[in-house]
Amino acid sequence: MTIGHLPESVAGADCVIRTAAVHDSNPEIAAAHAAGIPVFERAQAWGSIMRRYENALCISGTHGKTTTTSMATHIFMAAQADPTVMIGGTLPILGTGHRVGKGKTIILESCEYCNSFLSFYPTLAVILNIEADHLDFFKDLEDVEHAFRAFADLVPPGGTVLANGEDANTMKALEGFLRPEFINRVDAVITFNRLSKENFKEIAKIMLGELVTSLGDKGITFTYDDSLVEFLVEKSFSRTYGARNLRRTIQKELEDPMATKIIDSYEHPITQVKATVEDGAIRLYTL
Repeated sequence: MTIGHLPESVAGADCVIRTAAVHDSNPEIAAAHAAGIPVFERAQAWGSIMRRYENALCISGTHGKTTTTSMATHIFMAAQADPTVMIGGTLPILGTGHRVGKGKTIILESCEYCNSFLSFYPTLAVILNIEADHLDFFKDLEDVEHAFRAFADLVPPGGTVLANGEDANTMKALEGFLRPEFINRVDAVITFNRLSKENFKEIAKIMLGELVTSLGDKGITFTYDDSLVEFLVEKSFSRTYGARNLRRTIQKELEDPMATKIIDSYEHPITQVKATVEDGAIRLYTL
């Protein structure tokens, strides 16, 4: 049984936009083709949209895209730059993974899978790292490097490329494939260090702070102690996958059980929740 993907869903549509992960065999895509409805890749749609912005910040890399794009969004929001944003995950301050702003900047998580990011028009291209990934599409590491080279080469004169100078594959891609005239546009190399456990602790506190605010808006006071932070960091720390595991751990270990308690107490609403760790598990105390 196919849930949420039915041929009749596209009836009467002017066009259909799909991600690179949705292939022609998908029932909705097949129905659109049969009906003569134009089908576009999501990357093509975003590429068309970003051409309207003065600044297009496109953040790429095998790992760390979601985290870095989220951090950039926090910075631009704090600066009241009113950015348009597209992230491959849910950012708590947005309540979703996208935002339509009225500022001059668009910030996009830029995925290399199926060469999607080659449909973009970056004025600032960030390359965090390059590894042999998505080998169901790319032939090998060299093919992946070539794609990132092509992505960086999309930056126009006067634009900027930020690259991880400590990542050998990134430097190889830039030095081995880019045209000499592009290399001349690289003014400096900025190093992106991997997240440490201390970094994870600070990120965890930020995420928990957002949860405090969110629950506070609903009339619920949420408190926690240091044992919760330590538990979340130990449970999710990964040098390879960055802070994405942390977001998932908070949702699974804390937010989901808390939501269940709040729903179950509908007749006698909870006003206070305290989270701590006892016997290797999160304990929630409510009033």
